[in-house]
Amino acid sequence: MQWKDIWNVYYKRIIGVSAGLLFGLIYLICGFWDMCFVLLLVALGYFIGKGKEYNEEQFSLTTLIEYVRKLFRPYR
Repeated sequence: MQWKDIWNVYYKRIIGVSAGLLFGLIYLICGFWDMCFVLLLVALGYFIGKGKEYNEEQFSLTTLIEYVRKLFRPYR
């Protein structure tokens, strides 16, 4: 089995393990709250990138707040 075959079958697992390893290293080096801040920045970057991808309106704080409220509504 070649690397391309492994990647095509298990790419989601490889990405997940890589992300877990990265965040684990950040946690060990910097600490819990710094890791949470990095996760916040990654989520913010994802939100802005998704908006640009679908040609939505420009980024605004109210849009972000409504998105987060909608995201966490099932947990109330």
